Amino acid sequence: MNKLTKSTNRTFIFQYDPYFSPKRMFGEFKEAINGKKYIQPENVMVANDLSTIHRIISKARLKVFACIKEYQPKNIPELTSLLHRDYANVWRDCWVLANCGIIELKKVGQEYNPIVLYDQIVLDFPVSNKGVPVKKPVDARPTVQT
Repeated sequence: MNKLTKSTNRTFIFQYDPYFSPKRMFGEFKEAINGKKYIQPENVMVANDLSTIHRIISKARLKVFACIKEYQPKNIPELTSLLHRDYANVWRDCWVLANCGIIELKKVGQEYNPIVLYDQIVLDFPVSNKGVPVKKPVDARPTVQT
């Protein structure tokens, strides 16, 4: 993550876009290469499936993020102690958050120091009926023919 992003944008955004696809992603990448479009900012992750977002940013990982932000533990063992959780599970959660770019795991000696890179995590769930098929309610009353 570059210094400009760290200093100016302190919100990490999980953006839900039901129309986002690999084909669209590669099309946008091609436009970026040709100078027609900017690449997705580092503080935004887009997914077309809410379950994907939920798997990445589970309740346990949100607690890890909040604990690191509030208590600034020196290393993962101290973080596990604060969370009262198993080391392997906390390490895995930190690793996922680090790979998303939400935290940094800075190696200090034999340990890793978890550092938050954002002040908050936001779920951007735009509500729009554009292009969303809506079924009309079915009249469940029986019809009587005479």
